[in-house]
Formats: sequence, C-alpha cells, structure tokens
Amino acid sequence: MKDEKVIGFLESCPASVLAQVLAKGLGARRERQETEDFQCKPVLAFATRSRQEGSDWEPWELSVVAPHDESDYPRGNHGEPFSQFGSCVSCKVACVSHLKNAVCPLCGGAVHLT
Repeated sequence: MKDEKVIGFLESCPASVLAQVLAKGLGARRERQETEDFQCKPVLAFATRSRQEGSDWEPWELSVVAPHDESDYPRGNHGEPFSQFGSCVSCKVACVSHLKNAVCPLCGGAVHLT
C-alpha cells in the first residue's frame, strides 16, 4: 500500500475508526514485548497543553487514545473529536476517547470518561 493512501485514510477517517484501527494494529506489532519483568506496548497518544494569557505554555500531558467500547455503542456511532478524558479503572493510565465508555489499549480494562 502506498504511503499517500495510508496518510489519506488517517487524515480523513472518523475518530472512532482511527482509534479502533490503530489500537488493533499497534497491539499486534512486534515491538510489543512482555516478559516476567518488563512490558512494552506501542500506543497512539493524544498530547494536550495550555497556557494562561501572557504566560508560558504548560508542559505537554499525554493520554493514551482508547477505542470506544463496542458493547456499549453501535457501529457507526463515530463521535467526534477526542474530547472525553479519564483514566483506566484497572491500570490507571490517563486516557482520551471520542465517547464516554472505552477500552484501555494497554490492559483491556474499562475506561469511563467525562
């Protein structure tokens, strides 16, 4: 597949599709490692920061992009944009999604966002 096609898809697909496709694809990458003492998993992250008028930018904060929970939302419920924030109830990682109920791409735990 040509790079331009992949880039075009990534630029134009709904947030729900982006989160689902990348969570599945990155979850199957060979960079994923799990041993008795070490775990490494590639994920899609969302970076945010802010500043008060006249001041410097705050440091970047990263949240893992969590795909929506397919058992809670029917297909085609795309939701836009990534504006729901919370954390995984199991592993406590900060998460962002496009809908209020998602699945943590690190541990598979439930994510309830606001």
